[in-house]
Amino acid sequence: AAVLLAFAITPAGGVTIGPLKQAADDLRQRIYDYFFFTEQRSVFSLASEGYYPQGQNQLGGKAEPTDHPVMVVATPRRTYLRGVVKNEYTGRTWLNTTGGRRYLWVSPRWSEQRTALFDMGLPSGRLGESNGLISEQTVRVQMLSDNASNLFVPQRVRTLSPGGDLVPYFNNVSEVFATRDLQAGDTYTVTAPLMIAGDAGLGTIIDACARTSDPAYDAILQEYTQLPDHLQSMVYDLAREVVSGIDSPYEQAFALQNYLSRNFHYTLDVAEQPSDLDFVTNFLFNTEEGYCTYFASAMTVLCRMIGLPARYVEGYLATPDETGLAYVTGLQGHAWTEVYFYGFGWLTFDATPAQANAVAPPQNDPDDGADEPEPTPTPTPEPDDAALPENEPTPTPSP
Repeated sequence: AAVLLAFAITPAGGVTIGPLKQAADDLRQRIYDYFFFTEQRSVFSLASEGYYPQGQNQLGGKAEPTDHPVMVVATPRRTYLRGVVKNEYTGRTWLNTTGGRRYLWVSPRWSEQRTALFDMGLPSGRLGESNGLISEQTVRVQMLSDNASNLFVPQRVRTLSPGGDLVPYFNNVSEVFATRDLQAGDTYTVTAPLMIAGDAGLGTIIDACARTSDPAYDAILQEYTQLPDHLQSMVYDLAREVVSGIDSPYEQAFALQNYLSRNFHYTLDVAEQPSDLDFVTNFLFNTEEGYCTYFASAMTVLCRMIGLPARYVEGYLATPDETGLAYVTGLQGHAWTEVYFYGFGWLTFDATPAQANAVAPPQNDPDDGADEPEPTPTPTPEPDDAALPENEPTPTPSP
């Protein structure tokens, strides 16, 4: 019916009536976006913020991010806004090799996929009921500059309200994106639990979830513990040494996060990464310094080595000021790790240490409830009155 209407209001006989033609064009585009969207889209990468100085296929090198305005975010706490999620580590970079299947966000047909991919049913039963840690909070985003098609959202999205003509889709690694690139002025609102590793009480809940049922766990374990064969035994030995004597998977992941953030130096000014050396191994045993992509890559690889399903994520980190607004610039482009726990789902871990231009995770012990002071966001121009209150060849580096 909508298609017929779109053609019915298009004037015949070569006569063009401006408003009618525009209405017909808009309706046809809307129909296409909702039912036939299969076109190639632009995908976000930290390369756009200067974090891939050696090219998209090689992590490392001297990064040069700028403080250009990206977005303004209204959020009640520090919020990790995911852009892309990567599953495969090659030794040089991270790839998404899970396939390009996409699903219309609002379609009831894909409700089961949406529920599973965004952990909407986890934790199950009483563990997920009336729990303050898992309660939904509202995050509003207004873009201050153009960007790729990705909608930058928290991991456990519950509701998504796009502004204007944005039509959201999601894929099978839980990225959310629109049918066009984002533009300055675009807005959208999401609700989601805003949990991160270190929040008081999380360890207790995650340990309890281990006694529940999780039919998806085996497939996730198989997919997100894969590593290339060239990795040396000394890296595995290091991972096991860090978690020695720790039984809880959550505390193991937290130990790895704290080991990296406390023993390695943050800097943007690092030496060029040799193409014939494994990126994570070179970081852990040679350079011992780097920025977010170094720490996130190491955290993800070390988790996988001890059997914790983990994946690599790139996006932005929004840290609100006392007014509840975060002015996000290119300096807040960030990478981190998500770890999956049986019966609980994915949880954000950030191994990058506190530095002047880096945003830090809480460096406390699990469940002690203490938070590190959050760094002051880099100031950007005030928003206007409308502001808110693929597949690549896999290299095999030699050891």
